Amino acid sequence: MPTSLLLHELMSSIHDDGHEGIQHTLHQLHWDFHMPNHRNVVQDLIGSCSVGLLMPFLVPQVVWANIGMDFIEALP
Repeated sequence: MPTSLLLHELMSSIHDDGHEGIQHTLHQLHWDFHMPNHRNVVQDLIGSCSVGLLMPFLVPQVVWANIGMDFIEALP
C-alpha cells in the first residue's frame, strides 16, 4: 500500500468512482499523475476492495417488494 495518506486517498477516490478494476484505475491515474511502482500499488489497493465482489440478492418476503438487477460486464 502507498506510504502517503494523500496518495492512498487519491487512489481510493479514483477507484471508488466506479470500482471498474485495475486497468481503468491505472488509466485514470496516468491521466493526471506519475508515480513509481504504480501497478503494484493499484493492484494492492483493488485487491483489498470488498465492494466489487458479486453478492447475491436477499430473497424478498413480499411479491414485487424489491426489484434488482445484476450487471455483469466483460464476460468471455
